[in-house]
Amino acid sequence: MDTRRPSAARRPAPQRGTLQTNRRTSPAMTRRGQPASVQGTGGDLSTVVLTDVSGSAQRDQPCQRRMRHDLYEIVRDVVRYVGLDLNALQTTDTGDGLRLLFPCSALEPVRVVDTFVLGLSTRLCEHRRYVADTARIRMRLAFDFGQIEPDRHGLTGEPLVRVARLVEAASLRAALLDDDRVDLAAVVSDGLFDTVVRHGHGYLRPSCFREIQVTVKEFTARAWQLVPDAGGICGRHCAVAA
Repeated sequence: MDTRRPSAARRPAPQRGTLQTNRRTSPAMTRRGQPASVQGTGGDLSTVVLTDVSGSAQRDQPCQRRMRHDLYEIVRDVVRYVGLDLNALQTTDTGDGLRLLFPCSALEPVRVVDTFVLGLSTRLCEHRRYVADTARIRMRLAFDFGQIEPDRHGLTGEPLVRVARLVEAASLRAALLDDDRVDLAAVVSDGLFDTVVRHGHGYLRPSCFREIQVTVKEFTARAWQLVPDAGGICGRHCAVAA
């Protein structure tokens, strides 16, 4: 009787690509159990986040490259905080910003708002401590949610149009112009505010926002702008605000 241990050649070989496939498709979990991989949308309700770097057109080409590198690193850190991978999200590079989609089944809208307002405020404040004024990043930020559907050319849905208009609101630009200490000016669509934020389930309370009227091109709508002292000046957040 052959009592020798089976050699490695005799052992069942793993299927080709098994380890690589598992690494890509076995999602890491956040603290609440959401999957880290949320790529794709099939008409799901999604929260849309649009970032836009203020004054990006005034930078020369080397500064543009530095700005884009730092922008991706900052957003990647914010997304990683909730256990997600930026590469696993539906993202669109707008040249001077990023548009991100978070299916509501993967991350609740209230957590998206909290994560980006508080996370970006903190990271932008940290960033400007270590860079020259010419490399500082100040940002406008817009949120909406609704149904996003794929089409032949990418994605379609009213929330995509709304955030593109909201981020251009005159009062967002004014917030950055009026106070040089402000790193982030954020606005939430009326629908998202009424459905989610006003109920006070997040860290950012309803009192952290003020009502504004946004008129950009043919678009006119009510929205809710973050009060700078609430979350936009060097991380002075209102986690315990009434």
